[in-house]
Amino acid sequence: MSETKTRKIRHRKHEKAQRTEARTPEPQADESGTEPAEPGRFSLLLAKASRITTALILLAMLVAFVVARGPLERRVAQLRARPIAVAVSWPGVPETPEPLDTWLPAIIQRDLVGVAAASITPDPFDRESLERARAALEATGWFTKVTRVQRLANGRVEIEGEWRTPAAVVVKDNRQYLVGRDGAVMRLAAGASMPRGLFEITSPYAQPPTDERGNPLYGVPWTGGDVQAAIELLDALADLKASRQVAGIDLSEYLSRRDGKLAIVTDTGSRVIWGSPIGELAPGETPVAERLSRLEQLYRDFGRIDAGERRLELYMPRILVDKSAGGNPHALEQ
Repeated sequence: MSETKTRKIRHRKHEKAQRTEARTPEPQADESGTEPAEPGRFSLLLAKASRITTALILLAMLVAFVVARGPLERRVAQLRARPIAVAVSWPGVPETPEPLDTWLPAIIQRDLVGVAAASITPDPFDRESLERARAALEATGWFTKVTRVQRLANGRVEIEGEWRTPAAVVVKDNRQYLVGRDGAVMRLAAGASMPRGLFEITSPYAQPPTDERGNPLYGVPWTGGDVQAAIELLDALADLKASRQVAGIDLSEYLSRRDGKLAIVTDTGSRVIWGSPIGELAPGETPVAERLSRLEQLYRDFGRIDAGERRLELYMPRILVDKSAGGNPHALEQ
């Protein structure tokens, strides 16, 4: 190759290198004369600082937990060791001339407090025991519904609910059962006696509600409907002036017969056959209002709602007297 040709090739390479340098911008310095940082360097520094900060926060939390764990455990132990105090909002006595705390006997109050206390643990975080106490109280039959079981900071547990009022004493197979107005059985505490002044309902057709082991199911209504029918009749009789002569209701002639009737039992043991339950007027029977009026008239005329007889039939168009169990009834002369 000639020397002239070699110089031309070198000249072209030199010009190409100059053009390449002209297209590549040089880093520009800012006004302070400092060159910019390398690309991505700031992001790396920020990520590293974030990791360090997170680690410091976690370390501080761990130290705080270790330091506070001991006092916290001691405080929880103190709360768990503190005995609970059960406070029940007892039912009041409405429309009484003098204020009374409650109509509930003291022995029943102590029993219900014991039922609740046996279910509640001292653990302030144990909510399940509060629910167990709610269920246990409702299972006594004295509540139709327990509306509030709340633990306070001082170990006090407050209980409120809707109360079931005793309505009558049901006698079945020589055993007595306390029932509410809905016919549900109510538990009597050990050593407690039946409330005085309650009507008796005798000879219901069905047995009381029981569990699979034969224990009474408190708070569950008596099956069959005859106990509830007797309670409804007793409510109607309670408004009579002569209601003090009513001892209870006999159900022996109700569900056991096709034409079953309720019988009012007087305080002398006489039977006043009422007839069908209230709301179930049978053909030929006098209305409920007329039968109640007849009882008032008997009380005025004879001083007794049974007119001094052993058995009266009140539901027929005329009041009938049955002198003997197998005799023919005759009209009562007034």
